[in-house]
Amino acid sequence: MIRVTLWVLIASVVVGALMGVWALLSGDFDETDGRLLGTTFSVTGAAALVIVFGRALERPGLGRLPYGGFALTAVSFVAIVAGIWAEVDAGWYWKLATSLTVVTLTAAHASLVSPAGLAVAFRWVARAAIGTGIVLALLILVMMWVPASSDAIWRGIGVFAILSSAASIAVPVMRRLSRIPEPVDRSALVNFCPRCGEAMAELPGNIECPGCGARARVEFSAG
Repeated sequence: MIRVTLWVLIASVVVGALMGVWALLSGDFDETDGRLLGTTFSVTGAAALVIVFGRALERPGLGRLPYGGFALTAVSFVAIVAGIWAEVDAGWYWKLATSLTVVTLTAAHASLVSPAGLAVAFRWVARAAIGTGIVLALLILVMMWVPASSDAIWRGIGVFAILSSAASIAVPVMRRLSRIPEPVDRSALVNFCPRCGEAMAELPGNIECPGCGARARVEFSAG
């Protein structure tokens, strides 16, 4: 499925680019061209989200989040494309479609920055990225649906956008650091998961396998 989706993503990007160049060069850009371009961009976005959630299926600890992401992606895509071609001009409809998109993107963000693959000491960074992302999404929804949104909402959106971005950028760095063992005696390290055999390099104590997500407490006794 991921391979097919990648080809759809590439094709939609190429088609969208060609349509945009043609519209700019020809100078004849009508409503039908706009709807086609909007549909192409919607296909591109949906394909990218399917890839994100498809990859998330391989990560432990996410439960049914990837499956919910597939459903949200489908509903958001149908709502946007239907609105484009039916020429819906009701404000509530586009608020609803945008809200679905915001929730879908938040789920995709949580899948990308999940704690899977992080050392136990670094997992708070992933949780911070997910938490600030959820708060950011809630503030955006409040701004959209509450008519008299105050300046505090906009400031809050800016603050949590910065915090979520910083934590999200740190997650892949922490994943890389998690694969580099600390300079300690390797004979004192837990070198594999006792459940699935996944290679690891964790200090004794509470450990969590980056592969299968199993948690265990390992202690070495002298003599």
